[in-house]
Amino acid sequence: MPAETTVTMDTSAALPMELRAALDLMCELLAGEGGVLRTSLYGNPTLVSALATYGLIETQRDQSTMLGAAVNEINLTIARDEPRRVVVLGAGRLQRTLRPFRSGVMLIPRLPGNHWWAHRGYQLVRTIKVQGIGSIFWSGIDRLLRRFNRPQVADRCRIAMLRTLVAARSRLIPATLLIQEYRRVT
Repeated sequence: MPAETTVTMDTSAALPMELRAALDLMCELLAGEGGVLRTSLYGNPTLVSALATYGLIETQRDQSTMLGAAVNEINLTIARDEPRRVVVLGAGRLQRTLRPFRSGVMLIPRLPGNHWWAHRGYQLVRTIKVQGIGSIFWSGIDRLLRRFNRPQVADRCRIAMLRTLVAARSRLIPATLLIQEYRRVT
């Protein structure tokens, strides 16, 4: 019998916008019938409790979701549970570049590469990039215009930033966060 998890404390408001957007996308990706999230959650406790505020979670061992988990935790979980489907949230290439310019931002570990997953019998199904170069550009212009007391134009830049929060699908374009889905092939 699957266990059900509910968390009443809303921790998502304290998260940066790109992490909230990533959790929104993960909720959409994981939602089953009736909006119930059918997965086993692992990783960063703040992210796990924030995702749990989206609704009812029905724990299933054949589907694992790793939120900001380190590689050794991912390895232990897939060795123990052997899930058919794994969804992971991790840092993209752009996060390391932007780290010196951001204070107090939650550090998310990088994800293992495709060869690491293939060695364990998994194949990449999809990648969703969050907060790419376009979003960062519009965010910078928004901040600059607010300093020059131009709130109307800054609001338009903020809208553009929100519209470009999910980055382009090209493999070459970097992003700060990655959501990747893997399926077992062996």
